[in-house]
Amino acid sequence: MRRHETEESNVFWNYITSFDKLNLDTQHHLKKVYATLTISTLVAMLGSYAYIVSEFFRFGIIALIVGIASIVMLMTTKHTKNNVNIRTGYLMSFAFTSGISLGPIISIAMHIDETIVMKAFALTCIIFFCFSMASLKSASERKYLYLGGTILTLTSVVFSLSLANLFFGSMLLFDITLYAGLGMFLMYILYDTQLIVYKFDNGDDDYIKHSLDLFIDFVAIFRRLVIILAMNNEKKSKK
Repeated sequence: MRRHETEESNVFWNYITSFDKLNLDTQHHLKKVYATLTISTLVAMLGSYAYIVSEFFRFGIIALIVGIASIVMLMTTKHTKNNVNIRTGYLMSFAFTSGISLGPIISIAMHIDETIVMKAFALTCIIFFCFSMASLKSASERKYLYLGGTILTLTSVVFSLSLANLFFGSMLLFDITLYAGLGMFLMYILYDTQLIVYKFDNGDDDYIKHSLDLFIDFVAIFRRLVIILAMNNEKKSKK
């Protein structure tokens, strides 16, 4: 029994110390990436809260335009020391509008069951942590970079099915794209995490852009988990 517990403890510790297998510069870069990701997530939460409590922020089209503009400005502004603050501002602007875009889904979910949003957020954090650690643990092998082709194909399929479902309105297609999309973004975590390490090792230290990639993954997973939990709750209540 003790041996089994020790083995489990060693496995857990190996994942926690995945950072230690990377060189110090890469560790420092990843710390900045995840710190920026954390702040972006908090700003997105603020955006969702603003949507719920104030009608001023319930203009989806404006939020969409501002979000797209923020991304464009972030991507077209060079990563230099002088531009760090303004590029961070663009990222936070995108994060805030992303939170606003989540507002309608969160409002509906809270109407169904107030615990859904917190459950989805907790699940997203746990999933994100586990998949990130798994990716970092094998970062030197870079085996998850080979998922690129699979992810691209799956992205095309999910997009095509989602587009088709706008015309058919099929619940089956909706479920397929929902769960396939969730699986797709789980693979994105594995892929993007190792891609960030690979890019940094090759001279790309744009931690703001790297945190953006992970933020998009985080929000996409959270959105789908909220929908899945809300749908499951509705099915249970009907029974």
